Amino acid sequence: MTDRQIYIQTVLSIYRELADTACSPRRSDRLLAADFFDRQIPIDIVDAALLLGMARRMGHTGALPLEPIRSLHYFQSIVEELIAHPPSRAYVDYLRQRVHSPTRPGTGFGGPPIGFARVIN
Repeated sequence: MTDRQIYIQTVLSIYRELADTACSPRRSDRLLAADFFDRQIPIDIVDAALLLGMARRMGHTGALPLEPIRSLHYFQSIVEELIAHPPSRAYVDYLRQRVHSPTRPGTGFGGPPIGFARVIN
């Protein structure tokens, strides 16, 4: 496998493992992952963006539940956010713990939605 193929496979694997994705990655998701590779976006930034997007969703307190995520494109603007302002390693570790915690929304995850201001070092 080429570095490009490994990168794309890794991004799609991270996406597929998220709890709120409705379906397997589509062709458009593969193309977006390829675009991330071509733009030399570090895999750590993509991973952090997916974690941040999920953490924000977990903090959603609206009356109606959110629809499942249907595309990697859902996270594209967050990737751009983190390119401009990369998060600290400690913050990414915090996000990973919150997103992968057995405590999910409605069962103890509390506090306000996680906002952009908390990402900046």
